[in-house]
Amino acid sequence: VLGRGYDFVTCTEAAEHFYEPLKELALLDRLLRPGGWLGLMTDLVRPEVPFGQWHYPRDPTHVCFYRPATLAWAAARFGWEAPESPTRNVFLFHKPASPAPAPAVPTDAATTSPLPSAPTPASCAAHTGTNDSPSISSGTGAALPTGSVVPPPPP
Repeated sequence: VLGRGYDFVTCTEAAEHFYEPLKELALLDRLLRPGGWLGLMTDLVRPEVPFGQWHYPRDPTHVCFYRPATLAWAAARFGWEAPESPTRNVFLFHKPASPAPAPAVPTDAATTSPLPSAPTPASCAAHTGTNDSPSISSGTGAALPTGSVVPPPPP
């Protein structure tokens, strides 16, 4: 199953459970054939709902949260077209038939984090800058953009 390519891949209410979102998104990208579509369903952190009042973090299995900017970054990172969103929590990414050149992605988390020196842990970790703008880094050493947050895993 994971060795084949697909025209349409869905990731429904699963992305918020990724401890290593960059690694998992790379797997989804490998599963997509050129010209294929990825359907991602997850709720997003939005400025109109304070994070502490949002229902998503109350589920202890939800460990990774995204903002619209995070999804746009992921699309650019994997050469997908910017996501279409037919509803507030469904995002459709198209992988072009001819791959676009991969953008330069910093390998140092500090280059995209609001923190002076953000660590790059083996799994996602929460970081809150002085402006309460969260960011995450993945275990691969590549930083995800400001706009995603992951609480530490439960003991």
